[in-house]
Amino acid sequence: METNNLTSEQEQAQDALERWMSDRIADKTSPPAIVRCFTKIQEDKHAKHISTGFPQLDSILGDGLRPGLYIVGAVSSLGKTAFCLQVADQIARDGHGVLFFSLEMSEEELLTRSFSRLSFLTDKAAGNHGINAKTPLEILHARHYRTYSAGELSLIQQAMTIYLDEYARNVHVVEGENGMSINEIQNAVAEYKNSHGDPPVVIIDYLQILAPSNDRNTDKQNTDVAMTALKQLSHDYGIPVIAISSLNRSSYDASVNMASYKESGAVEYSSDILIGMQYAGMTSTGSETGRERKERIRSLKDDMDACGADGRPQKIQVKILKNRGGIKGSLVLRFYPKYSCFLSDSSEDADNRESM
Repeated sequence: METNNLTSEQEQAQDALERWMSDRIADKTSPPAIVRCFTKIQEDKHAKHISTGFPQLDSILGDGLRPGLYIVGAVSSLGKTAFCLQVADQIARDGHGVLFFSLEMSEEELLTRSFSRLSFLTDKAAGNHGINAKTPLEILHARHYRTYSAGELSLIQQAMTIYLDEYARNVHVVEGENGMSINEIQNAVAEYKNSHGDPPVVIIDYLQILAPSNDRNTDKQNTDVAMTALKQLSHDYGIPVIAISSLNRSSYDASVNMASYKESGAVEYSSDILIGMQYAGMTSTGSETGRERKERIRSLKDDMDACGADGRPQKIQVKILKNRGGIKGSLVLRFYPKYSCFLSDSSEDADNRESM
């Protein structure tokens, strides 16, 4: 009974607050800044928060993705494309449209990554620990199918069926292997909205290989222009825009931080959410010497490489380095690189929060 009374009291207080703000908005004597602010607050009540498919990440971000520019960075081969592709699929499964701009990989390569992940998850769900799952190349190269068992072939078909039924209609891959400009991305988003009604979540793989806005500009200048345009794209359509970023080579053996990103000035200041990925354990212990750290990191990477090679999971820490208007924090995911699959790691404190 006490809980019900509290809920009723909260609802009454909320209604009273909303009516009060509405009156202030309608009051012609209210300062324009107050009217704009209160209007924005009331609009947020109806804003769509889009789940990433990872509940712990959603919690840190504030109930999932909101309109804004998200940058996801990691060193080469750590799984940043696989992670963003899985997020794209999980967003699509919930009924939201996604435009995935792939500047390096073909549509077939991305699709077979999704098929591989689903074969792994389906096999795990059947109690087989994923031992019958197939890698993207094993699915793509059909000439090898004659060597697979009936069960393995059935598993591939199940994975493809799940993708067709639950994902395919809402994920749209746009290839740009010969370079893609910001204008082409803007036009594709406009065309999608015109044909589908609602604008899509946008994912770009990746920031540093977008076609330069001006061949005479430096890399930093072109990155500045791209960041500004992507932020404007998010604002114009009220959508999350996610861009994958590479890191400076000097950061490969260090814990990921704001200075790790190539052309970090533009990335750091223009992004709304800055996400870094690294092997769990990369953060310095504080008491170790430089040599001890170097040896520990080398051993950690060797262990993670071995895990990836034989199908065991790598532990990947996802760090929220910047969250405009929100909180920072981190979570640990298990990454199976053979099958392009990330899973939540319940054994870790995955909601380590820090006030902004």
